[in-house]
Amino acid sequence: MYNIIKILLTITAICVILAGCYESDPIIIGGSTRVFKLQDTTTFYSDTFTLYGENLGSITDSNYLVINDNVKIASVDCINWTQSKIQFIVPSLPLQSTIYVVVDGKKIYYDAQNYYQNIVVYPYPKFDYVLIPAGSFDMGSDDFGIVNEQPIHNIMLTKDIYVSTCEVNQRLYSVINKENPSTIKYNDYPVYNVSWFDAILFCNKLSILDDLQPVYEIIDSAVYFETDANGWRLPTEAEWEYFANISIDNEKKLLEYAWFYTNSALNPHNIGKLKANKYGLYDVLGNVWEWCWDYYREDYYSITPLVNPTGPLTGTDRIIRGGSCDDGKIIVRKEYRTKNKSNEKIGFRIVRNS
Repeated sequence: MYNIIKILLTITAICVILAGCYESDPIIIGGSTRVFKLQDTTTFYSDTFTLYGENLGSITDSNYLVINDNVKIASVDCINWTQSKIQFIVPSLPLQSTIYVVVDGKKIYYDAQNYYQNIVVYPYPKFDYVLIPAGSFDMGSDDFGIVNEQPIHNIMLTKDIYVSTCEVNQRLYSVINKENPSTIKYNDYPVYNVSWFDAILFCNKLSILDDLQPVYEIIDSAVYFETDANGWRLPTEAEWEYFANISIDNEKKLLEYAWFYTNSALNPHNIGKLKANKYGLYDVLGNVWEWCWDYYREDYYSITPLVNPTGPLTGTDRIIRGGSCDDGKIIVRKEYRTKNKSNEKIGFRIVRNS
């Protein structure tokens, strides 16, 4: 048996040696140049957009993209330009736009007759929001004897509102406000280390992009709140406690809904990864604090209007709610209220009137 195996190995080695004496046929890369039809035609400003094809060449002066017949993106300015893939950063473009590829100075067709492809370009990354109906609820708590949570009082909210399902993430914020103040930078983390005023500016800018009436009028350093405008805004403190509805009776259950001291390693996490509350909202507790419109006043609950309250007329500090990844379970409650402080982990969630 051993001799048979030895003979077979010897024969195999001889065949390999003989094969090496002959030149193999060269591998020829050929075929027509073509671009594949886009499967996903939706994108947004600053997104990375990808086109696929065959024999698209490489980075040369004669290879480029044309958008809307007047915007030329040279192959050298693309992220990638290979035989099978082209990637580029989407510039600011009209909502309805067109694109085609030029290789070796020739327009490349994606079928027998067409080289133009239609794309839809949004001005910012889309985000989800839900409609929360008007209603009433008991605001405040006497569970821990904290003065500024008392007395418990019934609040009536008369307006349906849309609420973003997640905290504003870093990608969306950086597209709208052209900066990212967060310490740990990651697109799907909530933006944080945001000032209240910068959150206000974000809301107005987003409203304009959506052709909505901005909620805030800014005169010098003063900000005025148009309560009937339909643009994006920060929630009032009462609205926040209303939609942050989660019934938590022990730490084990809190772990299902919130990134806080016990499970966060003191760092924010991707938005929307834990359980949502009854309204479909994520991270209303923990992760990062959330700005509200209202000025802070410790005894406000004893003097608050009982219908659509918007907070004290004057003050020096604004309300933050929900706790953060740094905080323990006593703070990470829907009833806990405090003023802005020297804590960089403050972000926000946005709402608008329906």
